[in-house]
Amino acid sequence: MGAQQVFEMLRDAGLTLFLLEGDIIRATPPEAITDEARAMIKASKTALVELLRHGGANDRETTLAVPDDTQDCTEADASTLDDFEERAAIIEFDGGIPRQWAEGLARLCTMPRPSGFDPKRWAGIVHVAGAFADRWAVTAAELGWTTGQVFGVHLDSPTKRFDAAGLLMALADTDKTLVELTQDAAVFEVGRFKARQTLQKDMIFSNEQRLLWESEG
Repeated sequence: MGAQQVFEMLRDAGLTLFLLEGDIIRATPPEAITDEARAMIKASKTALVELLRHGGANDRETTLAVPDDTQDCTEADASTLDDFEERAAIIEFDGGIPRQWAEGLARLCTMPRPSGFDPKRWAGIVHVAGAFADRWAVTAAELGWTTGQVFGVHLDSPTKRFDAAGLLMALADTDKTLVELTQDAAVFEVGRFKARQTLQKDMIFSNEQRLLWESEG
């Protein structure tokens, strides 16, 4: 079955396909995505990417804007929240991302801001979650990073105890840029002088963790 035929069948089923940065295909609305549609997209992904790139649909790239320091993530523009949720729901089409991660990424921007996080800090975490989904999530999953090692925070002190904090919390530090990810560690460049800093995966204390999208207690 050719890409054009697949595209038309999905369109007839009520789905619209978009091409995101990194050759990620997004389908919307999420509630119309069936197992059959997922299988069709996965089987024809390379050809669909080419079709979308050359005008098979209304191509667009999306980014997740950081709300200003007075705005709670849950108060952000509704279209931005819907876009993030759709991206997380469909990102599995790029291969290798656990469904729990996709659902957790979507939940982060639709859930109420947890106590202890000020609005600017939480908005920054949500923003880097979107960037992580686009750039690093597939690699992290392939390298064996666990859900806790990526999305974990300390059970009782998520903003103050970093011995149980996962990769996403480190990424939320605006002074750090992730430059390398291995099966054992994440390597960051820090500050204007780009000093190297390493987060060892086995030094994240998973026995004292909860996930960012889980309730306290």
